[in-house]
Amino acid sequence: MALDGVAGLLLDLDGVFYVGDEAVPGSVEAARDLAARGYAIRFLTNTTMRPRAALLRRLRALGLDVAPEQLLTPAVLAARLMRAGGGGAYRLVAHPDLAADLGPGAVAADDEAADDEAASPRPRWVVLGLHPPFFRHEVLGVAFRDLLAGARLVALHANRMWRTARGMEPGLGMVVRGLEYAAGVEATVVGKPARPFFEEALGTFEDLGRERVIMVGDDVDSDVGGAQGAGLRGVLVRTGKFSEATLAASPVEPDLVVDDLAALARALPARPR
Repeated sequence: MALDGVAGLLLDLDGVFYVGDEAVPGSVEAARDLAARGYAIRFLTNTTMRPRAALLRRLRALGLDVAPEQLLTPAVLAARLMRAGGGGAYRLVAHPDLAADLGPGAVAADDEAADDEAASPRPRWVVLGLHPPFFRHEVLGVAFRDLLAGARLVALHANRMWRTARGMEPGLGMVVRGLEYAAGVEATVVGKPARPFFEEALGTFEDLGRERVIMVGDDVDSDVGGAQGAGLRGVLVRTGKFSEATLAASPVEPDLVVDDLAALARALPARPR
């Protein structure tokens, strides 16, 4: 029942196709097989450690020929949000290369910015992405003072955790919630589980309603819960950050739990119906 009528898939990247520098066995082959069988596929990621061009190169190196319009990242929505809000300079508390996706107006968030902030006008926006080298008191202090001066806080996502070669690490959500509390503001979160991110992805499918699209990811709250909040079915894979303890503690109940993307591909019909 969980897979009835499925014709389109939204696939997470980190934790589904790779964990750190290690590929998840069988996932690339499964995605290629699904596309060859006629399933429409989009890639929906909260990754902010690399700009979209770098992610595309990585996917192609893995063996997936992904067009730019098939890959959606939070920076796409953040750029649109800032344009709709009048644009202007933004403090980029994220990997500097993300400015290529966010557009002009980036103001540095580094030690030099902390030293020179009094001599520069305050930006209109603070944009947060996962980039641990910037999560130091001095750098976050600059962003905090921007917020006190009236800047709006935009979080590319607010994930609780992520998996690295060392194991689980605290995610961007820790920084987002800390700045919200300290500055007395509320962030606009544009990545998963925000509904507009899923709506943006759905808009790229030409003839598929949400009842025919599933989200596949390793984060029960962000991937599965976010998808269900947007009226989609959510499939959880037991790779990446998945753990039985996290699943048991979450209020989210996936529509389906599978070992990996390869197992899901085997469970789907030969052709979309």
